[in-house]
Amino acid sequence: MSGKIEQILQYSLKTVKLLLGNSKEVDLSLIVDEISIFEDVFSPSMSGYVLVADAQGYIEKLGIDGFCYLQIAFDKTVEGYENDQYDQLFRVYKIEEREQ
Repeated sequence: MSGKIEQILQYSLKTVKLLLGNSKEVDLSLIVDEISIFEDVFSPSMSGYVLVADAQGYIEKLGIDGFCYLQIAFDKTVEGYENDQYDQLFRVYKIEEREQ
């Protein structure tokens, strides 16, 4: 068995935080619907997207701009890979497909 995450129960989400430029942190863990992270062999960085259910209006209230970062941390629960922990920081560069 590989250590690849293929099913929803093969990981444990620890942290999804939005780090704002003014040193504020917003915990998004409870409103995240989907996380997709991609690697490209022709690029030196990873990219992806996070889908959140923002019924509180965080985008308008917090003034999210290009100086924000997203911290994502999770552990694998795949047998034989239980000690694999990941903690990555991503730059927020775009917000799209908003519905009101």
